[in-house]
Amino acid sequence: MLRRLRASRTAWVLVATFQLLLATAWSVSDSRVDAESMRDVVAHVEAPGTKGCPSVHPVDCIVCRVLSTPSATSAPVVLSVAIARVVETRVADGVSRVPSARDPGDPPQRAPPVLS
Repeated sequence: MLRRLRASRTAWVLVATFQLLLATAWSVSDSRVDAESMRDVVAHVEAPGTKGCPSVHPVDCIVCRVLSTPSATSAPVVLSVAIARVVETRVADGVSRVPSARDPGDPPQRAPPVLS
């Protein structure tokens, strides 16, 4: 029984170690393959792109559009802002307001549910 338990634990440790090493080796080999494939490619940002020199950005790149358009606009931008009218009210002299949990105009309070 003890031998079987020890063998099972050893097998699980080997599987866990293999899983960690396999993921690491896979990512390292994937990055090396990518580095090898990109070694011969030379990209120029300012160039439109050719077969030997691919374009860095796609045709509809928003960064390229913003950088290539002039910064000055042809017409000034006018923003219309709605202004809210504020009405001030004063408390009548001699009337004191007692603080409460509810403000005037709030709906009536509900009682808590009865537990039976």
